[in-house]
Amino acid sequence: MNRHRTGRTSLPFAFAILASLFLIVTAPVELATQENDDFDEAELFAEIFGANGDQDLVVPVYRNGEFLGEVQTLLSGNGQEVRIGGAAFELVVEPFLNAAALAALDELIGDEALIGIEAFEAAGLTLVYGPEEVELRLSIAPDRLREREIGAERRAPPPNLQQPVDFSGYTNLLARGVVSSLDEGDTFFFGFEPVLNYRGWVAEASMGFSTAPLTQETLDDDPFSLRYARLVRDFPEQQIRGEAGLVRYQRGALFNGPEILGFSATRLDEIDPDTPLFRSEDIRFVVPRYAPVEIYLNERRYRRDNLNEGPYVLPDIPLGRGISRVRVVQDAEDDEDGEGEASQVVLLEEQFTFSPQLLRPGRHLYSGGLGMLRNEYSADALFFSGLYRFGLLPRWTVGADSQASLEQYALGLHSLVATGYGITRAESALSLDQGGSAGVAAEVSHMISLLHTRRWPVVEVTGLVESPDYQRVHAPPREGGRLRGGLSLNQRLPGAVSATLGVIHSRPLTGDTDPETSLRVSLSHQSPRGYAINMQVSPTFAGGEVEWAGGVFIRFGSPDRRLNTVVNYDLVNETSSLEVSNVPTRAFGAFNWSARYERSAGVAEDTHQVGGTVQYDMYRGSAQLQPEFLLKGESENEARLSAQYATALAWAGQTVAVTRPVRDSFAIFVPLPSLEGETVPLRPAAGAVTAELSGRAAVVPDLASWTYSTVRVDGSRLPDGLSVGERDVSFFPGYRSGYIVVVGSAATVYATGRLVDGEGRPLGLEAGEVFRLDEEDPEDLFFTNREGFFEIPDLRPGQYRLTLFSHPDVEAEFVIPAGERGEYILDDVIFLTGESP
Repeated sequence: MNRHRTGRTSLPFAFAILASLFLIVTAPVELATQENDDFDEAELFAEIFGANGDQDLVVPVYRNGEFLGEVQTLLSGNGQEVRIGGAAFELVVEPFLNAAALAALDELIGDEALIGIEAFEAAGLTLVYGPEEVELRLSIAPDRLREREIGAERRAPPPNLQQPVDFSGYTNLLARGVVSSLDEGDTFFFGFEPVLNYRGWVAEASMGFSTAPLTQETLDDDPFSLRYARLVRDFPEQQIRGEAGLVRYQRGALFNGPEILGFSATRLDEIDPDTPLFRSEDIRFVVPRYAPVEIYLNERRYRRDNLNEGPYVLPDIPLGRGISRVRVVQDAEDDEDGEGEASQVVLLEEQFTFSPQLLRPGRHLYSGGLGMLRNEYSADALFFSGLYRFGLLPRWTVGADSQASLEQYALGLHSLVATGYGITRAESALSLDQGGSAGVAAEVSHMISLLHTRRWPVVEVTGLVESPDYQRVHAPPREGGRLRGGLSLNQRLPGAVSATLGVIHSRPLTGDTDPETSLRVSLSHQSPRGYAINMQVSPTFAGGEVEWAGGVFIRFGSPDRRLNTVVNYDLVNETSSLEVSNVPTRAFGAFNWSARYERSAGVAEDTHQVGGTVQYDMYRGSAQLQPEFLLKGESENEARLSAQYATALAWAGQTVAVTRPVRDSFAIFVPLPSLEGETVPLRPAAGAVTAELSGRAAVVPDLASWTYSTVRVDGSRLPDGLSVGERDVSFFPGYRSGYIVVVGSAATVYATGRLVDGEGRPLGLEAGEVFRLDEEDPEDLFFTNREGFFEIPDLRPGQYRLTLFSHPDVEAEFVIPAGERGEYILDDVIFLTGESP
């Protein structure tokens, strides 16, 4: 038995040529033997390949033209039987098979070393041997394939993921001054937002100082203001954000949400995006054969993929609130030649009712806060709020709410259901107080939104009832109960026009308040050419009187889309305005301006306001100038000029940098000395430039927490020889985290030269390695062309040695002087090889 290793071609042809030559040489003998009828063709085959004539080969396996691996193959002498190694074949197909198919394949293989290829059909695997190419062609029954996720490679964590520093922070700074022509009209405001992060423990605050209470009559006479101050800690494994101070929390729809000083804990979906809490829709379908597959969402093509046969899942399709239709199609097999109108085979057609507030089955969402009411720091102001939601079924989320103080209590229930008839939300609440009064409230809404068709409007019906004794905890008292109901219709019309008709009726259960009915009619149009219009009229009927509300909003742009014009009229305040603004060519380093005129109708006289804004955004701050003139007829007119500057100071470890205000997390990019005098743009998501390295540290200040982000370090402007190091750096920051990224490389030179032997003859088409004299690991590989020339990039000044793979015992040395940058041309590098004299 003869063993051979083959590729895709040439082996059968070699056999044919060898046999032909043998026949030519032995032709007389063959004729003689034919004449004597003593010749047997099988004897000739046996003479070459052995008595059995079997061939033991290593044959490649292909599926739809894709190479999968190689298996040992035994071909019988008569070519009628092909047997392969079962264990090796199982390793080749294992990544594609589901659990049931793998179990069937294990049972089929058993202890057999070689198995005929026709036996694998029982396991849903069809193998065909191609003698011309000497290969095995595999096809797998769709029901035996493992389910694959479309787009899984795009959701993989990005490479070169950075780690946040232990200690970081920033302070956003805002200074604004107003100069007025009126007495006591001058004011100054200074605000700052300090943030400190130590290993995930975040202290943050927002405060300010204003001179207005010192020079003017205002509601608050304290020049210092505090928006919030709190300590925040995220716990990723539990998806919980804990806070202490002026905390944030979630509450039910029928409950009040006062600010409290205390503690809170909230489970948030975004803390661990790989373990989502809220429901998303996945579609599953089976592709019967290899061909392009198109997925349509609400009759619009969502994506197109070339897929092999087998089961697939597409997770997290972007559904809106309502009923959507998803359709998966594939061109019919007879129409793949593209002639005529192609028919399509529907692989999946399904409707989904979706609401973004639905939890996944078995997932819990909760939020709670305990503390004292803000500005009422006493035991009497103790307050508790709790919210809980649970995904009971795939399209049914239930929950409960509670709030309590020392004087009031409230309990509530929540239900959210999505069915083929629409989305229904129901809330109910019971309130109690120390006096024994009890009240109830309930609110129900139902929405039908057929997102896949324009023929039917979006219909939403709401109803609310509150008993006379129902009272929200720590809310202003409400006189009597009320009954309210509403109906809203929204219809999409041709030409990107949307029309809305709504009516709300509210009727008090007790008291002397008249019932009222509000009607709202609106039309809106958004054009891709850059203009939009919105008109709304909303009269309210109560006690025989009509109160009008509404307005008109129109926006249009210039043909080159460099200017925007907005016209607005408010029917309630009888205010009309006109504003013209530019669209800057770039986000930073360009002026952004606007001019505005506004007219307000007053009881005695109208007020006219003329003003504008000029803003200049930079990588390290933003400056704004705003002049205004108020014309009040016979009253005293006023001229105002306000100026504002916003910036931030960010630090991570011992590195400090100036930047524009930081939104969430940030990264400080620090250049190495080798980049001195060079400019390196920073491009988040490889898009527009948001910061530049130019001799000092730069900051990317808008990294979103718990979201993968990638920043491209653009070294295209660097001269030859200089490198930025890692081109793309990735982040997955926690809450308000800070990073340090070092940009650049100690390598400042790329060396070029020619490799020659002892007689000066070029050593062409050689390969080798370059080493620093004081290091054992190679710096890089290098290759020579036919003339012996080579180029080695990313080298530092110093002493080097070259080795060739063809002559590992021979070395050549060269030196790059200190201070060299760019190309360094070496003299001929001489290798005294064994062939050299």
